[in-house]
Amino acid sequence: MTRTSRFGPFLIGVAILAVGVVGLLLLVSLRPDPPREERLQLAPVVQTVAAEPVEGNITISGSGSVLPRRQVGLSAEVAGRIIDLSPRFVAGGRFEAGEMLVQIDTTDYVNAVAMARAEWTARRVEAIMAREEAAVARQEWERLQQREPEMETPQGGELGVMAFREPQVAMADAAVAAARARLDDALTRLERTRIRAPFDGQVVQQQADLGQVVGPGVPLARFQSTDVAEIPVALRQEEVDLLGPSAGRGARVRLVDPARDSGAGWEGRVLRSEGMIDQATRTVRVVVGVDDPLNRVPPLLTGAFVRAEITGREATGAVRIPRQALREEDRVWVQEADRLSIRTVRVLADDDQHVLIAEGLAPGDAVIISSLSVVTEGMLIRAADAR
Repeated sequence: MTRTSRFGPFLIGVAILAVGVVGLLLLVSLRPDPPREERLQLAPVVQTVAAEPVEGNITISGSGSVLPRRQVGLSAEVAGRIIDLSPRFVAGGRFEAGEMLVQIDTTDYVNAVAMARAEWTARRVEAIMAREEAAVARQEWERLQQREPEMETPQGGELGVMAFREPQVAMADAAVAAARARLDDALTRLERTRIRAPFDGQVVQQQADLGQVVGPGVPLARFQSTDVAEIPVALRQEEVDLLGPSAGRGARVRLVDPARDSGAGWEGRVLRSEGMIDQATRTVRVVVGVDDPLNRVPPLLTGAFVRAEITGREATGAVRIPRQALREEDRVWVQEADRLSIRTVRVLADDDQHVLIAEGLAPGDAVIISSLSVVTEGMLIRAADAR
């Protein structure tokens, strides 16, 4: 067998393989390119609201607890046994100024007044006698001077004082004054056996009862005024500035109890500002007052937590947006065509639902209220109602 016959099948196989490779390369090179489709970038969908212009006066909101204007502890000033109590001397009992609350036994104090009055009368008699004796001494000196004209009338010094009994008269007058002071003291102590209401108010806590022996300083009751209720409301300094001169003293206030479904409210007024910034909260407390709180319908009770809506100065160029539209660092997202714009604004005032913006927004601006995970200036967005 020749060499050619031995390699013939091998060469045939190589030729077939070469033809196949060349054909494959021709097919690949001549294949048309597939059509290219551009990748769609889906912009996030956002919800927007229009910034509303604000007309009229700005309302500044805050909250606080109702306190009485005055609250004092009533204590006994004299010792003795309690022999009488007013029927209204109980927690919640109301009194007018000067009305008797508690009566302490007066026996010892009546006796002390009688003794002091007797002593005062005796001292007055002694003073009258001392003056009469001084008058007699002067008359005797004048008769002696008539018998001996060369004698001169004492004009002062120890001789003149002693001759006309002036020390005795002075001592008698001093004794009268001391006796009168002791009588006044006894009368005062007798009057202090009657514990009276220091002002119009009510008993908060009864701490003594009938038959109890008390002494000076022993507490009898806690008593609070009822003429005016006060509500300290903490505001930021910029909110206080919105109240106008004198921190809005006299400004109208609407008070609402958020715990009542009926939305019960009361009308009040700004009484004063406490005039200092709290170092912990950096706020200023403005005190709101409500006259005759217990005679309102419903009554405004001490300790109630209320929301205060204070009428501030007139708004000029401000707009209102939902509270959720205000982002960190006083920023707002605004839709401009199909782009997102980040704006820094100046906040005038806010409450639970809205924020008043002084600068950075114009009426009608489309403010974004949706939450977005990633936000950049100028990013593409779509409105929720867009197709």
